[in-house]
Amino acid sequence: MDSRSELIFENGLPKERSFTDAEILAMEDRLATSYETPEPPSDPLTSEPSSGDIFQPPSDGNLPRVKSDSVDLVYKRQAVAYWKSGAKKRLSFSNVHHRFKKLKSMGMLEHWARQISPDSRSEKLRMIFQKTLEQYDKVNCID
Repeated sequence: MDSRSELIFENGLPKERSFTDAEILAMEDRLATSYETPEPPSDPLTSEPSSGDIFQPPSDGNLPRVKSDSVDLVYKRQAVAYWKSGAKKRLSFSNVHHRFKKLKSMGMLEHWARQISPDSRSEKLRMIFQKTLEQYDKVNCID
């Protein structure tokens, strides 16, 4: 009976272990069944995607809706500044909406005003970023 050995570790130290022919055959059978040749690719439109596939959007063009804030900061600042530009009081929503079509409601306008106020977290982070960028540019200025 031919026995083969393999180096294994026990308590962090190498130790030699012997295998019987039956154990070796069983391991070879398990390896052979786990590494069978893959099936040819099927039609991608009718098959279910596997976990390794790259995402492909649906062919009908209907993508899932993702909530996004598509309005840039400059647009928000302009809308809020225009809203607050009234001589005695703030302008009406309909007046502001006529000029800024992305604005959907008075609540949205008030939300934008809170976002761009100097006390808001996002504005503070923006100012910190700008100061850090200025300091970085000063230090790394190549003349």
